[in-house]
Amino acid sequence: MLSILVCHSYFLRFDQKQLERAKPYPPLATLQLASILRRAGHEVALFDAMLAEGIGDYQHKLRAVRPQLVLLYEDNFNFLSKMCLGKMRRAACEIRISQYAFGAVDGASIRSGFVENIHADGPNVYAHEQYVLNGGEPGTTYQVVLMIFPGDPTCSGNPIVIPTASLRTNAAGNGTAYHVFTPEDADGLRGLTVGGMWFLVDGGSPAYATACAQVELD
Repeated sequence: MLSILVCHSYFLRFDQKQLERAKPYPPLATLQLASILRRAGHEVALFDAMLAEGIGDYQHKLRAVRPQLVLLYEDNFNFLSKMCLGKMRRAACEIRISQYAFGAVDGASIRSGFVENIHADGPNVYAHEQYVLNGGEPGTTYQVVLMIFPGDPTCSGNPIVIPTASLRTNAAGNGTAYHVFTPEDADGLRGLTVGGMWFLVDGGSPAYATACAQVELD
């Protein structure tokens, strides 16, 4: 059994023509899929973007549910106006989110931690990442480092090392940091399947690291 968040990316407020009509449509195909998955025994939550304020509502739902799988399913292409297709595509891309768990290196203290990557693929933002650490060393500043292994999804070759953000923990050992990647940051890597690892580095030594992740960059 899986924990699944079923959603669609039709935000009514992005479609001015339909917003003026003020007759929102129920996402029947999305609802039918959620029902089918529930009957199959899965734990299913639903995000209905129709009346949502924006992608932030989806991110709030995602953090509340923390599903194992996110499914985008919709059937509303026929009434989308040409002027809003780009906005809906960007919203769908922002829903494409990946999460990678931090693990402790050499016995470092940790309760939980993860990297959350939202692939926006827009004109100004290629992706944005959030780094979260809970139960780490209190009052410590970590450098977040991304290592990309071009064409090597096993993370065994020579990496490209990308320092991203500084993460500072509070008295409880908890901290959060953010980083935005621009389209230029992905130059030379688009279309490749790469290996990726994220590290939290303290004094030149990694304290936390994710497992190697296979990432397809479009």
